[in-house]
Amino acid sequence: LPFFNEFRDDDDLTLANDAGFEFNEVNLELSGEGYLKMGIGSSITTPPIDFSLYTGLLTYFDGATWGGIRNQEITIFVSDDNGDTYTALNSYPINLPYTAYGTYAQYIDVSDFTGRLGRIKYEMTNGTAYVRFRDLLIEEFQGYLFDGGWSPSNPNGASTEHDDIFVLEGMAEFTENIDLNRLFIEQKATLYVHENLNLHGQKILI
Repeated sequence: LPFFNEFRDDDDLTLANDAGFEFNEVNLELSGEGYLKMGIGSSITTPPIDFSLYTGLLTYFDGATWGGIRNQEITIFVSDDNGDTYTALNSYPINLPYTAYGTYAQYIDVSDFTGRLGRIKYEMTNGTAYVRFRDLLIEEFQGYLFDGGWSPSNPNGASTEHDDIFVLEGMAEFTENIDLNRLFIEQKATLYVHENLNLHGQKILI
């Protein structure tokens, strides 16, 4: 890690195959700037990742509908036994109108997944049409996490332009001027900004 692939053309797909990714009922489409077309039950699985090297991982991808909005969902699963069993994390409705792409991010706490043969799987688990999948990123999470409290510490007065912040659950507050790289906010979480927020990357509402 890190791993990033746009999944726009044959070269991108070859790169992923060579890295050990597994594709189940997934087709590369070259129209519309290129994407992976996924139907119900199709999946994309990473090669083995040594989870013991990390505390937390960040992954996100861009997704859009194909064939209309028909309850499509992508679920992210994690395995620490080389794919023998999986634990489901979040499911993301892919439902933006006009076939627009949205970005969907997942923080993965791998402290409970200590296997050296970890895998992450992206599977279409609901819907009667298709999903367009592209721009996949997997990397070590570096920054601050809010899950009812801050971890590893409160970023107010400490965060820099190189740090990411992920608000998972609860109500977080920025009470001082703050610099950060990327900001991720779960749909059920709340962030109050009382002073200046200098965002050097992008904000992603999940």
